[in-house]
Amino acid sequence: MLKSTSSQMPAYIVEKLLYLLAALKKERDQYTRAASTISNKQLKDNINILAQENNQYASELFSQIQMLGAENRNTDGIAGIAKAFDEQSPADVAGDSLQSTGEILQVCRDSEKKMIRVYREILNEPYLIEDIRRLIRCQLNGIMYAFLRLKLFSSTM
Repeated sequence: MLKSTSSQMPAYIVEKLLYLLAALKKERDQYTRAASTISNKQLKDNINILAQENNQYASELFSQIQMLGAENRNTDGIAGIAKAFDEQSPADVAGDSLQSTGEILQVCRDSEKKMIRVYREILNEPYLIEDIRRLIRCQLNGIMYAFLRLKLFSSTM
């Protein structure tokens, strides 16, 4: 069995994977800040689940990037990509400024759109290794399910 290497995957795809990694980490931090301001225990638990899933998905993706040997290729790549993600994102919402449940749910809806867009952009790449494509597809389904749970919970409030 042949081991996949980063030379088999175009560099721009590796950059997109690093961009997704930065997005997962940034959104995880945003969910954690938002959950810390919520008094409703069920909503807090649902948002913490989103944060935990993003953390898990970031760990899985980072492991795949390491196995490709691509993390050594870009020593400052993750920092640069994280900065680019920050520039393309709407203004970051600090946890202290979220006053109502409606504002928090709106931040989560915006985050959902952003994350789905990033995942689909990667899935549309024709040269993506099939194992990574399966991982990305599974993660996208998990994120969509987590957001669906949050929407269903918010509709009962």
